[in-house]
Amino acid sequence: MNMKQFYFSIKNLQWLAMLLVLCNACKEDTITPDVFGSLSGQVLVDGTNTPIANAIISTSPATSQVQTDAQGKFKFDSIKTGTYTVRAETSDYVSGVETVTISEGLESSVIILMKEKTTANTPPTAPENISPSNGATDLDISFTLSWTSADAEADPITYDVYTFHSLQGPGMLMASGIMDTFLVLNNLKYGSTCFWQVVANDGEADPVYSEVWSFTTKDFPPHPFVFAKVNNGKYDVFAAQNGNAALPLYQLSDLPSSNYRPRISPVGNKIAFLNNNFINTQIYVMNRDGSDPTLVPAPVPVLGKDMFQIDFCWSPDGTKLLYMNQNKLFKINVDGSGFEQFAELPVGEEYVEVDWAPVTNKIAARTVGSQPYIGRILLYNSAGSLEQVLVPDLSGNIGGPAFSIDGSSILFTHDIDGLETPDGRQLNSHIFQKNIATGAETDLSINKPMGYNDLDPKFSANGAFVIFVETSNPPNSPKNINIMNAAGVGRVLMFGNAEMPDWQ
Repeated sequence: MNMKQFYFSIKNLQWLAMLLVLCNACKEDTITPDVFGSLSGQVLVDGTNTPIANAIISTSPATSQVQTDAQGKFKFDSIKTGTYTVRAETSDYVSGVETVTISEGLESSVIILMKEKTTANTPPTAPENISPSNGATDLDISFTLSWTSADAEADPITYDVYTFHSLQGPGMLMASGIMDTFLVLNNLKYGSTCFWQVVANDGEADPVYSEVWSFTTKDFPPHPFVFAKVNNGKYDVFAAQNGNAALPLYQLSDLPSSNYRPRISPVGNKIAFLNNNFINTQIYVMNRDGSDPTLVPAPVPVLGKDMFQIDFCWSPDGTKLLYMNQNKLFKINVDGSGFEQFAELPVGEEYVEVDWAPVTNKIAARTVGSQPYIGRILLYNSAGSLEQVLVPDLSGNIGGPAFSIDGSSILFTHDIDGLETPDGRQLNSHIFQKNIATGAETDLSINKPMGYNDLDPKFSANGAFVIFVETSNPPNSPKNINIMNAAGVGRVLMFGNAEMPDWQ
């Protein structure tokens, strides 16, 4: 058997070439540097351990091919880290397969046993596709592959299943040596075409390869909710269609280090977020489906005393971002052009959160002083001139601001118990809506349970609801995202163990 048989027959090449333009990755690649180890092994006759010379050794994912020496030994001096299927093939023996993991800077080893071929044995039938049908479209991002195969001698059949990012690239081994004739795929990428192939092996004859089949997942559906959630020890950005637990969350970000504080553009087509993979925290912008994350090349980084409290914002037309570096606010276009300073505070006071009203074009910004409980909320005009102090320094911590849809009021939070400690702990934070013109304040946390804090409020796109974080007041308590109507009634849990919400 040669490598040509592994992918597809000559007969299928023309058909596959026609599909090449449709090919996308099944899943989004993680950005990681290439690191390498080495692999050595030996091929022996099953039962006698006699070395097999001149066997062809290949791997999947594909690397290179080597040949065994007189002692049946082989070696790959440099192979990228990861898990591989290592295959040994020669004309007189049934192909042998083993799985091995390559670690950085280490030499892994493997023994491959091969059985002598018997002319009487009949190989399994080529696997046939049951579902999804070849070329199926509009599939969910989680579903089940299934196939069928048979063996004339009733030998037990095992299966390897491969998916292909590209018909020109190597396959990804999704399952090895399974006896089931189905495989569940989870959390694929929306709007992508993927190819798959099944290999049947009865342990007596050479493996038999199916055709290469394809499927396409459905386009990215509306996900109006975005938020940050701890994922494998770091923050990542997730999207959700609603609070129904039966609908899985969709992970949008996959950059190294933490990705957090997602903010949906007022235009609705982009999401900006913070990433702390660099020495300084930077802003990225990605599409609503998480594709094409792009660094905003700002000459001055995002910076503050507590980087996980920082909250930047979009301009109402979705072309600019407004963010803080200690006591300065900066504006910048999403492509990095048009960088300019917008406002500045006295030394000793820093910006923490900022919002930009879509109708009035006003900017509201929260500041913090030498302690986390010292702060104000200031109102600026579009030129960066201070117009008024919306919320003065109150006893206890404050948070916010977030404008109403028409820009006539803001949401902010205040710990009405007035606790003031260096660690910024709050005991009883309420959400207030403040009318900018009259100064009238309405407490929206009238139904908040005792011992909890309401934090980080934002209006829904139609202004009828408020999304916010509810958390118990002991430090490091779990955070949950809730919604209520604009009058503070009808509190409903939406997403557990999640924070920094936005909704559009």
